[in-house]
Amino acid sequence: MTGNSTQQPCFPQALEDKTCLFQGNHTWDQVSQSNIYYQTIEDEDILSKYSEERIREMPERFSMVELGTGAFEKIAILLDKVRAQKKYCFCLVVDISRKALKQQVDKLSARYKSYAGIQVRGYQEDLCSAHLRLEEIPGILYVISLGSVLLNDEFPEDRLRPYAHLLQRRPGSVLHISQDASTTMNSAEIMRPYGQMVYLEFIRRAISEFDGFSPDEWDLDHLMVYEPLLHHAFRLKGKGAQAGKEYLFFRSYKITKDMVEEMTSNQGLFILKAYESSRMSEPSSRNYP
Repeated sequence: MTGNSTQQPCFPQALEDKTCLFQGNHTWDQVSQSNIYYQTIEDEDILSKYSEERIREMPERFSMVELGTGAFEKIAILLDKVRAQKKYCFCLVVDISRKALKQQVDKLSARYKSYAGIQVRGYQEDLCSAHLRLEEIPGILYVISLGSVLLNDEFPEDRLRPYAHLLQRRPGSVLHISQDASTTMNSAEIMRPYGQMVYLEFIRRAISEFDGFSPDEWDLDHLMVYEPLLHHAFRLKGKGAQAGKEYLFFRSYKITKDMVEEMTSNQGLFILKAYESSRMSEPSSRNYP
C-alpha cells in the first residue's frame, strides 16, 4: 500500500478540506453500510442487476480502479463476476484515509486469495490527483466511482476533466460513475441518512481531532442548501465565546442527470448506458448512441 499522507490543518481551516475529515477516521464504513444510507442501497441494487453484463463487456485482462473506498460489498459484487467469468483483474483501491484503505484492501485480499486472477493493491491519495497514478497502469481501465464520490463538488466538471483525458488516451476504457442524480427524491429522503447517529458520530470524531476545536463551544446540526447548487451540509454554530459564528462544511452536492450528460459531452465522453435503481424510480436502462 503506497501513497502520500496529508498533514491536517487547524480548526476552522480543516473544515474546508474533506481529506482532513477522512484522514485517520476509519468509521466511514459504518456510515456507508447503514441500512438507511440510500446511496449504498441503490448502488448494490444496480450492481446486483448489471455487474455480470458490465464485466462481460470488459476484456480478458484489465485493471479495476475504485476511487474512494465505500462499502466492501459493492466492489465485491463486481470482483465476484470477474472470478466467475475467469478473467484477470488488477484491482487498485484509492482513498485518502490510510485506515479505510487498509481495511478495504485486507478484506478484498482475503476474499480472493484463492483466485490468482485477482490482485488487490491500495494507493493513498486524494481523488483530485489520483489520476496521475493511473497513468502508470498499463492496458484497459475500468475506473469506478461509487457513492457519489468523483462528481461530489461545487465544480464537478473540473473533477471529471483529468479522468476524461485519461480515458481518451485508453481506447476501450470505461468510467463507471454512481451519482445521486435523481430528480424524484425529496429533501426529507436525502436528509434522513445524514441525521442518523452513526453519521453524526463520524463528523464529531473527525472534528474533535482538529487543533483548536473545543466541542463545548459548538453545536452540530445539518441542513439542505439550495443555492447555487443543491447540496447537503453539516453546520457548526458557535455558542459562548464563539456565539455568532457559523461554519458549513462536508458538503454533498446533488447534481442532475442533465448536468451529468452535459459535462460528459463537454469533456469528449459519451455515455454507454445509464442505469437507475428501482428504489429511486421504475427500473430502467437507457442506451445512448
